[in-house]
Amino acid sequence: MQAAARYAAAHLPQSHGALVEVTSAQTQVVAGTNRRMALRMADGTRWSVTVWHRLDGSFELTDAQQMP
Repeated sequence: MQAAARYAAAHLPQSHGALVEVTSAQTQVVAGTNRRMALRMADGTRWSVTVWHRLDGSFELTDAQQMP
């Protein structure tokens, strides 16, 4: 989960500083694994993200929404 969170933080639409914490996480097994997480960044912003962890081990950020 931490690798997927670091990947998501690095691929947000703009820089928000370092990843501070993953505040929640869920997984869904598909052709790989979807990892849905809530992230808190160093600048105080919070993000809801989905990272697809493919069967070949690579990641893809499939959704990123800034939370209020």
